[in-house]
Amino acid sequence: MPHVKMARKSTATDMTPFVDVAFLILSFFIMATQFKPPEPVPVETPGSVSSDILKEGNSMLITIGKDSKVYINIVAKKNPTGVGDVIAGLNTSRNLGLSQTEMDNFKKAEIIGVPFAQLKAFLDMPKSDQEKVKQPGIPVLDTLNNELVWWISETKKAFAGQRFL
Repeated sequence: MPHVKMARKSTATDMTPFVDVAFLILSFFIMATQFKPPEPVPVETPGSVSSDILKEGNSMLITIGKDSKVYINIVAKKNPTGVGDVIAGLNTSRNLGLSQTEMDNFKKAEIIGVPFAQLKAFLDMPKSDQEKVKQPGIPVLDTLNNELVWWISETKKAFAGQRFL
């Protein structure tokens, strides 16, 4: 039985139409894309490296850990009574029931990261024991129990009319 041989065709393809389509699509996206949308409020972010030393003054340092735990540290070099005003304001507004000794211990604490419910017990400890305690962080993950708002509010009231740095 005779076997018919099929003619082999070349595998070369003309790429000109593909290149034309690619440039048409590219030019369409370039012309239709808005590269940077207008900002409602311009924000100037600080550089990643700064050689300036932080000035000693009134400041509130908020530290957020990678597991969303929040800690605060309030430093009042220009107004030493400001830290006492912060804890006194929180004691009054949040009904914490802190004694004068516990409020004095707050002034000595370096960093605070406990909820209001545990603050009295934390401040009742000596400073050496406070450093050993693993603090759970200030609650901030929901709007119903965002205690950081109260800390910031009382700090703003205590240092009202003063520059922080």
